[in-house]
Amino acid sequence: MEIRAANQSELASVFATVHEAWPHHEDLNTHVSRRLASPQHQYATWYVVKIKDRIAASLGAYPMSFQAGGRVINGIAIGAVFTVKSQRKQGLAFKLIEQVHLRAQEQGATVSLLFSDISPAYYEKLGYHQVPMFHGQEAATSHDRLLIQSRPIDEFPRETKGVEQAHILHTNSHWQWLQKRHQGLEHYVVTDGSSILASFMTGFYEGRTWVLRWHQLSLNPQALKLALEHLAAHLDQPQVDYWWSGPLPEPSSLNLASPQAEIPMICSLDGEQYHHHKWQLEAIDHV
Repeated sequence: MEIRAANQSELASVFATVHEAWPHHEDLNTHVSRRLASPQHQYATWYVVKIKDRIAASLGAYPMSFQAGGRVINGIAIGAVFTVKSQRKQGLAFKLIEQVHLRAQEQGATVSLLFSDISPAYYEKLGYHQVPMFHGQEAATSHDRLLIQSRPIDEFPRETKGVEQAHILHTNSHWQWLQKRHQGLEHYVVTDGSSILASFMTGFYEGRTWVLRWHQLSLNPQALKLALEHLAAHLDQPQVDYWWSGPLPEPSSLNLASPQAEIPMICSLDGEQYHHHKWQLEAIDHV
């Protein structure tokens, strides 16, 4: 068994193996070609487990900077963890993640983020902890007293969190990558004529409109709900999807549910308990 970074000639095989899990309604050749050309996948270092010269498991590790506890820390985000069917139940993905953690530490990383599509208990054995996050979906409803404006995407605040919140730091390189990765980003501001209720960054994902980022100067769940409903109506969509990061607001009429997939989890690579911080993650942060 060999665990190492994939070389360029192996990437097509890596992407072919994961087609089973994430086909995105594409045939195999289209799937592989899209991933090879994708800014998202080019940004990662891909690691493989090879057995008898065949890829048995793989994942992507994305370089990330985080802010936690008032300081900037280096880290990674892990995505597309996959083991081929014939090699499952042997702990290959577990060993692969352990090795990626070690290599990330050697390069100065102290925290790892991933989004779990399986039971979080698996990743908890590797030291990961769940970050409170909820999936929201608000139905389109036009509100006569509300106004909506389209603004340049570059005017959306790059950092929308307070210093007490841990989050991915949107450095220049990371922000440029996000803009390449998410085509067709739009920026909308919803007002009541005198004040801003919320600002939204939207994008199209898996056949529907998502609010990839949202911002309120003062957190007001009811105003957020009205603004989201009005945004969906303005976009002529039946609803918009978004993330709510952190504890559930009380009381609140927001339509929030615990995610069944894409569950954010944090792992400390240096012994510090980063999961104790109040994490603020956004849909645009998913890798």
